[in-house]
Amino acid sequence: MKRFSLLSEVGKEYGSNDESFAEELLHKISLLNLLQQVATAANETSDPESLLQFAIDRICRIADWELGRGYLLNRNGELEPVSVWYSREKDFPNDLREVLELDGRSKFESIARRAEREGKPLWVEDLREEPQFDRIFSVGKTSVKSAYVIPIRVRKRVVGVLEFLFSASAPEASLIEVLFNVCSQIGRVFERCESEELLREAESHYRKFVEQIHAIFWEGELKPLRVGYLSSEAEGLLGFRSVRWTGDDLSWLSRLHPADRKKVVLCLESLSEGDSIEIMFRILAQDGRVLWFRNIVRAVKEKGIFPKLIGVMIDITEQKSVEEELRSSREQLRALSARLQDAREDERIKISREVHDDLGQLLTALKIDISLLRGNLSNDAKESARISRELKSMDGLVEKAIDSVRRIATELRPLVLEDLGFLEGIRWFGRDFQDRTGIFLSVEKKGNDEKFGKDISVALFRIFQETLTNVARHSGASNVRVSVEGSESDVVLTISDNGVGISETDLVSSKSLGLIGMRERAIFLGGELRIRSEQGGGTTISAKVPLEKRGRRL
Repeated sequence: MKRFSLLSEVGKEYGSNDESFAEELLHKISLLNLLQQVATAANETSDPESLLQFAIDRICRIADWELGRGYLLNRNGELEPVSVWYSREKDFPNDLREVLELDGRSKFESIARRAEREGKPLWVEDLREEPQFDRIFSVGKTSVKSAYVIPIRVRKRVVGVLEFLFSASAPEASLIEVLFNVCSQIGRVFERCESEELLREAESHYRKFVEQIHAIFWEGELKPLRVGYLSSEAEGLLGFRSVRWTGDDLSWLSRLHPADRKKVVLCLESLSEGDSIEIMFRILAQDGRVLWFRNIVRAVKEKGIFPKLIGVMIDITEQKSVEEELRSSREQLRALSARLQDAREDERIKISREVHDDLGQLLTALKIDISLLRGNLSNDAKESARISRELKSMDGLVEKAIDSVRRIATELRPLVLEDLGFLEGIRWFGRDFQDRTGIFLSVEKKGNDEKFGKDISVALFRIFQETLTNVARHSGASNVRVSVEGSESDVVLTISDNGVGISETDLVSSKSLGLIGMRERAIFLGGELRIRSEQGGGTTISAKVPLEKRGRRL
């Protein structure tokens, strides 16, 4: 009666002959209600089959269709009917049910499978033309004559099919549009369920993996920040049961090393959905030991609720111990290397002094003796000429020996560093290098003109010497540019050439002792050495050393 009254009222509004318009309007309203109901059900359910049943029931009632059913793809990717049915007739013909149940084993391709294979809706106007339904019509107990089949998609993949059988005419465009929307909502539920299943499987595999590597798997909440689950490995590694971590909000925090607590809280609170982070911190075990852990954490949304944290803590105490031993060994080796460098410098100074003072004086005395001999030649002109030539040759050799002694003494102990400073020292050495090799060398000064301490001057000068030695031996360069840039805090020495460059293999080779020694000199002074090189593009070596180390001016 209510429906008739509503139709009458709408009819009066548009005229007595417009009840058909009112009927159509109510039909469209019912379709909109259907969409709303399916959307609501899709948001509330996690069972695709129950949503299929809900949608098929309401579609068949609104469209006045006799029969509706659902199909889903099984794990083998095959379409098979599920126990989702709608029948307008109370006593559903057993023959019809049997035929439809057996369609999966029919030698003919069913219309549902055809729609799934083609991936698009299928309208069958006359079911008598479909071999699948021969038995139905031979029984003669059904009024259905047409069918409409529409696939359910997750993205571009078909996961199921809705099949409707009816005696009415072809469905109108508005109903087809609603069917598309309904299938889209159902597909969304399938996608969500698949994602949740994949997540559960991943978590299961993850937990098994964690248990095998003796790590601690945990889950927690971000707001408030607390641990809700801790795997059983916690008791074996830390010595206390997991419930000791999952009590109040701050119980887990008290187990962290005091120096690491603030860092851990700040890192976790900075996470947003989908973010992941890796933190290393210490935990105080039950027996008082301090254990190191690497904590890999990810923020996720589960069942529409955010934020949730999942993570794994891997015991890296042994690794940290090895790293500490390695770091200590490196520091000891570095200190030993520095002492050896100092010993070498002292030995160089000693050798330089002996070469300069002893050998230099002997050569100078020999040169004087040769000059005296020239003045005491015999009166025999022929014999005097011969001896004079030999003395002149000896004098030239002695002069060369004196030059060599001076050069060796200077290289061993660059007095110019002490007398004129670092900048003039490398300029002097650069001029000598250019004269000896023919490779053009320029020196540029930037920044302040402060004289560096002895340690810095000697270290940078030795790096400079070693670099030029490598340039002369290996680079094939024709030009070298040197830059010295000083500031209030550090000094940077940069040497660039236009040679063939250094290969990656040579850069990391343990045989490149010259490069290793240069790097160690810079590191010992608290600095660094960087090498940039390209095959055929030259090499740039940059040594940066701070003017202060451990609060002491060098």
